[in-house]
Amino acid sequence: MKVRRVSVQAGRVIDSPGRTKEKLTPEVVLEAELGAKDDLEESVRDLQTRAEELVEVHAKTLVARARRVRDIRETEKKIRETGAALSKDQDELDKLNKRMRKLEAGEQGSLPGCEEAPEE
Repeated sequence: MKVRRVSVQAGRVIDSPGRTKEKLTPEVVLEAELGAKDDLEESVRDLQTRAEELVEVHAKTLVARARRVRDIRETEKKIRETGAALSKDQDELDKLNKRMRKLEAGEQGSLPGCEEAPEE
């Protein structure tokens, strides 16, 4: 029997970066057609080595992409939170500016916590 085609597979299971318990499963399948002079065992060994190298590259790429997605999500969350806080602070600043204009125009009223002393 003459083997003409060889197929090998390599894979890993790795933890996803971040706080999730998700697993990443990079996997590679390689196939090769053997020529009349190719040694079967040597071809399988070389193909398996190459598949394992590719799985490592694939795993590193998956981890890098997962970290980037995590960083994007965390940054988006921080932007939303900061925007909400900024909006609240802007509302407070607007109220204080309005109050200051009234005070400068001589209208009655005082700033919260700054009660005027009675005149003698």
